Amino acid sequence: MIKKYTANYAYTNPNFVIQNLVDGTIDNDLYQVICVLKNILQRGFPTTLSKYLQEEIGAIHEERNFQDRFLFTNNQRQKWYDTIKGDSENNYYPALEFYENIIPKDFGEYAFISSLIIPEIQINDLVGEENTNFINQQVDFFIPIAKLVIEIDGQQHKTNDIQRVKDNIRDGYLTQKGFTTIRIHTSELRDGTYIIKVQQIIEHFRRFENILKHYRTTFEKLENGEISELEKRTKLLPTAVIRFQILLLELFSNNYITLGGNNNIHLLSSEELGPYTDLAIKDLNIWLEKLWLLKNKKSFPKTTINITEVYNENDFNPSSTTINIDFSLFQRYTDKASLNSDILYVRTDYFDVIKERNHFRVSTTAPINYRITKDDEETLEFFLQNIFGKEKFREGQFPIIENALNRRDTIGLLPTGGGKSLCYQLPCLLQPAINFVVCPIKSLMYDQNENLENMLITNIAFITSDLSTEERRKRELGFEKGLIRIKRDMVQT
Repeated sequence: MIKKYTANYAYTNPNFVIQNLVDGTIDNDLYQVICVLKNILQRGFPTTLSKYLQEEIGAIHEERNFQDRFLFTNNQRQKWYDTIKGDSENNYYPALEFYENIIPKDFGEYAFISSLIIPEIQINDLVGEENTNFINQQVDFFIPIAKLVIEIDGQQHKTNDIQRVKDNIRDGYLTQKGFTTIRIHTSELRDGTYIIKVQQIIEHFRRFENILKHYRTTFEKLENGEISELEKRTKLLPTAVIRFQILLLELFSNNYITLGGNNNIHLLSSEELGPYTDLAIKDLNIWLEKLWLLKNKKSFPKTTINITEVYNENDFNPSSTTINIDFSLFQRYTDKASLNSDILYVRTDYFDVIKERNHFRVSTTAPINYRITKDDEETLEFFLQNIFGKEKFREGQFPIIENALNRRDTIGLLPTGGGKSLCYQLPCLLQPAINFVVCPIKSLMYDQNENLENMLITNIAFITSDLSTEERRKRELGFEKGLIRIKRDMVQT
């Protein structure tokens, strides 16, 4: 069981996974609040830090130098236990030999790439779309960041005509989708001529040097213990905080953490990440308290989370009486989780380019009837401040938002520049739902979209007659699948 997410407070890897999380059920009253908060925290990349986190970490979201990224790689060899296939009867594992020995020995300055490789990934998962011609078909190795497939071919790929045709069809399909395939025959591994293919692979990597250099830099810093205190505070810490927050919300959602109870977590982590658990829990409690108060007009039930954190795997002893978590930013997921089903593994995903693979899905459930009154204005201002960076409502905004959150049909009339957009944007973000906005003015749609993106609310889209048919359909599918939080559509008048 693997669940994938896209969330971040910093310009580091946005995608991560949680392994071994078992679905459970909780009271819908809590689930509504959890859904709203998950959507708020995942509203963009990166997401603006709350006021509390800005006080503790800094306004790092304002540093929008996307080229100066800190991208995670692992200076320890990734261990795959059962995934990389071979001939068990003859104890012959050429693909494993390639992965464990040839890459570190012959890839030179690109040896760090081993932690960015996914073995035995299905073609449809690789491409990101369903093709019935390739169901359950896998490639030996895939490096998403370099769009490269590496196949280790046995004798049948040379001698079997049917297999050769299949290989050509697969390679042609992947080429059409923008991926390169390099095939290494097992005979080349035996006689040493594989080095020619390794040179081809290295030449291919050089085409992606602009992005790969960030991984190499991290690898070298880990090797030499040179990660600065500034990088720890502004890169590692905020990334760990938001991943731990999403994890906690999932633990609530699936009844690992009981509302109002005393909950114990045993955590294997790294000292380099800083006090991320404390910050994550304190910040989450602030959000939950405000949402619960807004929805239920009372305080959030006191829920205790006790964390025992260790930094050495030898000290990590999973117990049936605790929630056991193995948390890492630098490691990517492997099949180790299948050997330890009682441990939740939080790992970085292999797909790092958000434009190509955004795992965000809107968390939805029954809409909330908030029963807002004038007494709730101060609580609503918390969300105004922490999401939109504005201190107070303008004249006329609160009554419109009050009606919208109380799910009453509303006509809001405000002067130009009076803040009408906020009157639907804030209610949209406070409902566990996908939202659809109809706008009659094309230029206004572009302005509103740009304004939201400037506020780091990026899981949005719009549709106008300016879009190509292909792009329009792509955005419509994104809306249908829950990839888009707010969608605007233009009506011709």
